[in-house]
Amino acid sequence: MQTSSAFSFAREQSQPEAADQEAEAAKPTLRELHEKYKPIVLEAVTQDARYRNACGHSDYENAMIECNAAVRRAILDSHDIELIRLFSDVPEFRQRLHREVADETYPKLHELLRPLSDNDIDRAIQSWNGKIESKHAVVRYMKKHGREKDTAAWLAHEFDGGDGKTPFAIRPESPNGMALPWPKVQRRIAQLIKEDRFYTQVEKDNLDDVDPIAIRETLAQRGIVDGQVVDPEKLDSDPFVQRVMADAQRIAAEETPEQPTPPDLSGQPITRMGDNITIGNGDPVHEIDIMVNEVLPKGKVLERAWEIARMWKTMPYENRTIMSNLAKRPLKKLLMEDLKLHTVSEQYGSLLRIAAGELGDENSAQQDEKYISRVNDWRYATRDMEAPQTAESWRTMPKKATEWWEKVRAGEIENPYVFEHSNEPEDYEF
Repeated sequence: MQTSSAFSFAREQSQPEAADQEAEAAKPTLRELHEKYKPIVLEAVTQDARYRNACGHSDYENAMIECNAAVRRAILDSHDIELIRLFSDVPEFRQRLHREVADETYPKLHELLRPLSDNDIDRAIQSWNGKIESKHAVVRYMKKHGREKDTAAWLAHEFDGGDGKTPFAIRPESPNGMALPWPKVQRRIAQLIKEDRFYTQVEKDNLDDVDPIAIRETLAQRGIVDGQVVDPEKLDSDPFVQRVMADAQRIAAEETPEQPTPPDLSGQPITRMGDNITIGNGDPVHEIDIMVNEVLPKGKVLERAWEIARMWKTMPYENRTIMSNLAKRPLKKLLMEDLKLHTVSEQYGSLLRIAAGELGDENSAQQDEKYISRVNDWRYATRDMEAPQTAESWRTMPKKATEWWEKVRAGEIENPYVFEHSNEPEDYEF
């Protein structure tokens, strides 16, 4: 049985243990101690004269030696017993403090205290006032007035609106900075422009060096205003245009093969569109068959080419794509030598269906073929193919073919190309 005195003794023994646990819990961690003392050491090291001198005038290795010495001096000069004990007895605390102080102080002090160089002057001028439009204006003005005395005052005003009495500051935050008089700034800008270094590489990569105002002024000098040639004589007399034209003529002359002597067609009959003529002496090796597409008077070819181009532009995009593919030589060779007429008919039929404003028919899997058949019946029966194709004829082709077939179906006219065993569905509508 436990007596009251024994119980009191046990309770008195437990009280010191609880106090020790509370004290242990209230003790700061190593991280907290580091965060407490690091700002104190950073401030002292940043002001250390020997370390600052090493950052500005020595190499990185010597600067790190001076940094470690500056950290030790800062701790000893603090007279803080706890900080001195942590630095001496806790390697983790000491190493982390050395590393973070060096990483956070050296780059800033080195940039602040290193000697001034020509690159600093160039970078300050390249940075200018931070406005790319202002740099464009400087380049344009220097191109016309680069050697004039008053240009220095103009540059000062363009930079910050000043009157030129305040020099151009270079690294003003550094004790090694300098103030450059504006006449010297003018000479340095002229040199940078001449060497194509006034714009930074980043500005060139982003195409910020392209000045729209300068481009418009240059085009105006060459007779081009708002995208229109207003003075052909200026354009033709421009040295750059003359050089380009001369180069183009030279390249064309080099690439143009020697033209063979044209054959004598004086004995050949007069041809028309759609005719096949044979040039040769009867020997199959030397005979050439030519399909006459369109015959034009001399001097009218370019005008007709533009007319055809304008006609194509009135067609839907799908039409132009199919016609382009049909006209390309590699595809034409593939169609004629490998796939033959079937694929050509399918593409041409699709082209005509697009012109009519509809593609395919859910009730007929061969509507494209039927459509091209009927359109071609109309074209051959009415000699439509003998006339050159125009935008108007192309646009009205489906309507004319439909009207013609309505007359055929009503018995008013006869289709000379009809055949007996047609596989068209009875309810097929054109």
